[in-house]
Amino acid sequence: MNTETALFLNELNQRFYDACASSFSDTRSAAWPGWRTCLDTADAMRTDGDIIRILDVACGNMRFESFLSDEMGDYPFAVCAIDACESLARTGSEAFGLSVRFAGEVDQPLLAGSLALGEMMFCTCDVVSRLLAGAPMGFSGFDIAACFGFLHHVPGRKARADLLNRLCDVVRPGGEVAVSLWRFMEDERLARKAAETTELARIDLADAFDFDMLEQGDAFLGWQERSGVYRYAHSFSDEDVEALIEEISPRAELVARFRSDGRSGALNEYLVLRKL
Repeated sequence: MNTETALFLNELNQRFYDACASSFSDTRSAAWPGWRTCLDTADAMRTDGDIIRILDVACGNMRFESFLSDEMGDYPFAVCAIDACESLARTGSEAFGLSVRFAGEVDQPLLAGSLALGEMMFCTCDVVSRLLAGAPMGFSGFDIAACFGFLHHVPGRKARADLLNRLCDVVRPGGEVAVSLWRFMEDERLARKAAETTELARIDLADAFDFDMLEQGDAFLGWQERSGVYRYAHSFSDEDVEALIEEISPRAELVARFRSDGRSGALNEYLVLRKL
């Protein structure tokens, strides 16, 4: 996939979330079971009272932050959440009753140590644009970097591998990276809807970009039967997952790999990695 196509697909997704922030957030309130397993697996959770600082990459409506508030118990923690769509984060934070400091775009590197105990901060950050421009993430020193429900929106296998490396960059040595990889094409209902919507997108977006640039597993999804509303997504295969693990293997060891979520209990595949 070339950069021009990737930029278009990223812009398409941003337009979707900007336009549908409220209705999308309304359907995203429950925690995913896989999150609990990720926390149980992470060595970074086994501390001697130090603050556990978490970076949530592409936080959406901040339901992971709501989950952390409910589930962290006696663990002292702080979290920095980042996303390109601030309106979605604001909508969700209000719905969940979270106390969040909205810091806007951070124009200098943000160190994990600057987060105070119990702090929740949101920073506006277009992760995909930074990837495609070769720009650094701008965050460092975290104990855990989580990226749930987002890698399927990153256009192109190269950019997804780059993101995994960037996630490794933002954690300290010994810190952990946890990601979810959506495998929606293995669900009969979701695969059928994706195929139907992709055919419609081929008509509506025919003049917008070259569909031949799409890769195996790429598709377009709609939203609540709304005409002309599309978002790009990639459904992960075994080969995709193995390639990501191989890509990151010189820098991180695989701590856990498992399937969870959805009616099948296997809609997402999770990787938990420890930085060497």
